[in-house]
Amino acid sequence: MSTHATAERWPPDLEAGTPNPSNLGELWNVALQRHEQETGIKLLKSANAKDFPLRPATAEEVLAIFAAQSQSFEAFRARGRKVLQVLKPIVHFICLFIDSGAEAGSDTVPGGKAIFVAISVLLQATKGVSGLYDVVEHLFREMASYLNRVPIYLDSSTTLAPALMNILVKACIQVLEVLAVTTKYCNSSTRGLWGAVSRRTRDYLREFIGGSEVKTALEKLQHLTNAELLAAVAQINTIARDIQPKIRFVVNESVISGLRVWLEPPNAQPRNWEKKRRLDSCAWFFGDNKWESWMAQRNGVYWIYGNAGAGKSVLCSSIIEKLKQDSAFPLVYFYFDFSDNAKQDCRSLAASLVFQLAACSEACQGYLQRQQTTTSPTYDEPPVMLSNLVKLAGYVFIMIDALDECPEQERDRGSARFLRPEADIWVLLSSVTHILSLNDARQHQEDVSAFIASRLDRDEHRWAPDVKDKIRKALITRSNGMFLCVDLQLLRLRDCISIADVEGALDELPSDLNDMYTRILQRSNPSKASVERRRRVFQCVASAQRPLYIAEVIEIYCMNFNSRTPLIPVQDCERFILEKCPGLLNIVDWTNLYGAQHRAVQFIHFSAKEYLTSTDLESTTTPAHRYGFDDYSANLTLAKICLSALQVDIDTPPLSLRAYADCYWAEHVSSRNEDDLGDLLDAFLQIDSPSFARWSGPGSEHGQDTAFHRSVRLNLCHHAERIMAQILSDPSAPNQSLLTIPDQYGRSALHVAASLRHVEMCHLLLSHEALVNSTDRDGDTPVHNAASEGHSDIVRVLLEHPAADGADPTARSRVRNENGQTPLHRAAYRGHVDVCRLLLSHGALVDNSDECGNTPVHFAAQEKEPEIVRLLLAYRAKDAPQVLPAARKLRENLRRHAEQEPKRPWGAILEDFASQLEDHANGSD
Repeated sequence: MSTHATAERWPPDLEAGTPNPSNLGELWNVALQRHEQETGIKLLKSANAKDFPLRPATAEEVLAIFAAQSQSFEAFRARGRKVLQVLKPIVHFICLFIDSGAEAGSDTVPGGKAIFVAISVLLQATKGVSGLYDVVEHLFREMASYLNRVPIYLDSSTTLAPALMNILVKACIQVLEVLAVTTKYCNSSTRGLWGAVSRRTRDYLREFIGGSEVKTALEKLQHLTNAELLAAVAQINTIARDIQPKIRFVVNESVISGLRVWLEPPNAQPRNWEKKRRLDSCAWFFGDNKWESWMAQRNGVYWIYGNAGAGKSVLCSSIIEKLKQDSAFPLVYFYFDFSDNAKQDCRSLAASLVFQLAACSEACQGYLQRQQTTTSPTYDEPPVMLSNLVKLAGYVFIMIDALDECPEQERDRGSARFLRPEADIWVLLSSVTHILSLNDARQHQEDVSAFIASRLDRDEHRWAPDVKDKIRKALITRSNGMFLCVDLQLLRLRDCISIADVEGALDELPSDLNDMYTRILQRSNPSKASVERRRRVFQCVASAQRPLYIAEVIEIYCMNFNSRTPLIPVQDCERFILEKCPGLLNIVDWTNLYGAQHRAVQFIHFSAKEYLTSTDLESTTTPAHRYGFDDYSANLTLAKICLSALQVDIDTPPLSLRAYADCYWAEHVSSRNEDDLGDLLDAFLQIDSPSFARWSGPGSEHGQDTAFHRSVRLNLCHHAERIMAQILSDPSAPNQSLLTIPDQYGRSALHVAASLRHVEMCHLLLSHEALVNSTDRDGDTPVHNAASEGHSDIVRVLLEHPAADGADPTARSRVRNENGQTPLHRAAYRGHVDVCRLLLSHGALVDNSDECGNTPVHFAAQEKEPEIVRLLLAYRAKDAPQVLPAARKLRENLRRHAEQEPKRPWGAILEDFASQLEDHANGSD
């Protein structure tokens, strides 16, 4: 047709280079004329055109106009949403085309709007014929597949090359041509030209696709988008050559960022990093023969110990700085920290060291990328990774500070992981080759002496030289090599006015830190109220889940549990805290996970917390014993404060503490202290509580639980029973609805208790007729949940609970979820052999297949659990010696395992259970 010839010719200027307004106008005029020839419609003067703006704000605005214009057709109301969904990427492309300035400001021939009107005309041409909607949908899919790359360029801030812009303009014009010939065909079909053809969808599509004009128009669009790809590649190559070094850096940073999210390592540097680094200190350590010997020895371990506050962390930081400057080998380090919960267990230690080793070499980074999964590693996995990474990294330095600040329970738990055979890193850590006691090191004493002299030279100490000399000698004798002792003793001497005061104070200087802490507390305001407030602050600082901010500590000190009167404003907050709680607290900068910096309160040293929680303080006869507390009482105090801060009170503004309480109140409430929390817990964690509704309501980031579900989650049996009793006393609220109402994940209260291994709570819920066979949104029962988590005690409770109405209790072990999986599938997949054995003893079936044809044996083989594979095959061999369903797939999987892991018993399993793994005679396997 002649229109093809016209469309093949582009204006000379456009063929030669960058489009400009004059030849763009000519190009669009030709395209609009062609559309008018094919359809008989002047697009920009049609009735449809008035609805479309020249520059729509979004693609959704345009799609809404299409929907409104076609709403009168019944077929569109039934099928239109699907058509618009397919059309969306094309509209998005045209909107970007308009926004990019590709029309060059042409108001006389607005090409983008013309395309929108052409689409509208095409939708109108279907005249509600459902078969034609399939034709149009197919067309839009074809066009979208050609254009789907284009928004990448138009969205970019990079200026497009002239050749690429030229091609994109031509592609827009070609879209208009495709719409024109398709509209002509739709008009023809509804006038009877397709009368001899069945109106079924496939016949419409056959005629449409086979039509030479539509086919040719689409082929030209495809040709243009292929040319676009070649031009884009050329431009990308040019850009890449200029920024290749930057790209490589970004890629590495992206990998490291992904590993950080996966491993969740704490920050390697301590909170008060700058205070742990002293200029020119510890130089003697590096001139010692032990240092040179350790540096030269393979697998050498240098153990440094000393009194609390002796400066071990300062020495550790100096060693790190020295190794960074002088060594070409990788260095990783970790500081345990009593004031940071994220740095108090061996999992954090291993995760931090593993993450740092990822940056040591491509081999280490590649190894971790291969280990990376969608879920964070368990407690057991990082030590194994650390062992393998140390081997890959070669010669590597590992520094660990303040191991005593890792709680003893965590130390025992962590060492058990490191002692596993594959985690041979423990061999290195337990083979000490060099030892240094700071208490006995002469050079360390000289460091302390120099530190004392530097402190006395400050302007704040205006004593005569002979007095300073006397103080220096006394401090050297009484400090026992502890920098912390020097700081605390100078703090006391600072209050001396006369020489007589100084001499008296020197005679009374304590000989150790505990004595120093006792004297500090005894000098504080002795009133009952002041002691109680000060002790409350110490308890909260000791038990907080994150460092407490200054405003929060002031509220803790000032608040009154018996009154919600507004607190008195404090002008100098830091001074207020240090004056009210002198000597034992320090204020430091702390940065949270999101990079926000706060001034936070902590103990001056780990030894201060140890002192306050020691049994020695509790048993002493000095007034200081009033400050003693244990972990339980400290946690209880902060739990009460959190629950108080959560209360909604219209008469007083919320406390700053509410932010902490929102995040961490549940960490301080447990079955141990629920009765001691009394009315505070009842007021907050209750049905219809406005305070709990605010905390868990819509838009809350803390999860939309009910108060009852939260009680179950925290294993608060007494509290949950009180809630159920309250509901039972109200005839309008049946107890059963409380037990079956789903939480935010669609789970009943029994699902929650089973997942968290709350045995007593499960018994309580079952005694109130909770349903063992209730299902969540995935079709899982509480038995599925407990089996998946490996809670064999919970599985037994659920399976052996008496069935109502004489129902078969074995059905609980065979129930399927929406994927066709039984509890045995879940236990086998997660490697819980004891649970598998228990389920089998209660009637679970090995041959049950899920919707993909997998039995529990397939799951166990997939996860490389040979003990479970053998257990399941041996169990079914007793009663069902026939071939296992989908045996061929299992057999091939086992053979691969046998080749890859020859030392594991895969070959023996193949041999012992060969009869169950043969092919089906009919080949259906």
